[in-house]
Amino acid sequence: MAKDEPTAARRQTRQLLALLEAGLGQPPLHASIRAAIVGMLDVLGELDVERRYQLRERVTELLEELAS
Repeated sequence: MAKDEPTAARRQTRQLLALLEAGLGQPPLHASIRAAIVGMLDVLGELDVERRYQLRERVTELLEELAS
């Protein structure tokens, strides 16, 4: 995932996660988990197959970091 300026979709995703956390009375998700969720949504929305594979690899890296 690129470290570019957040898109409107990413901002909306973060807002949705915050609303879900508040509505369920849960503490905020760890930043790595949030990044993985946003990354997965990026992968699902990407039409370019090559870019989709690149995003999938980055999400895999984030999940591996989380597990360690």
